[in-house]
Amino acid sequence: VPAACHISPARRLSGKQQ
Repeated sequence: VPAACHISPARRLSGKQQ
């Protein structure tokens, strides 16, 4: 999984869109 995924739960949603 991308590093941005484990930074914050809210970031996961944004990361999936990208």
